[in-house]
Amino acid sequence: MIGHNPATNMLKLAMDSQLADFQKRIGYERDLNSVLSEVCINYNLGNFIGFKPLLVGYEDFNLILTSMKGKFFVKMFVTS
Repeated sequence: MIGHNPATNMLKLAMDSQLADFQKRIGYERDLNSVLSEVCINYNLGNFIGFKPLLVGYEDFNLILTSMKGKFFVKMFVTS
């Protein structure tokens, strides 16, 4: 396969696993894109583009949300 990079694939798998661990920590294991799209709508942030999880926080889940209006810090808390 042209452009196939095993190191990139391993990094993606590690990131996916880490994201799943963060989601378990807050009790939300469904698609984050839909909930973050709602955040953009509810807070008038423009169209949702994507997000990047931050590797900090104890019982919460921190991320940078990117929308058409910029980048925003989002903190999601444990639901229990």
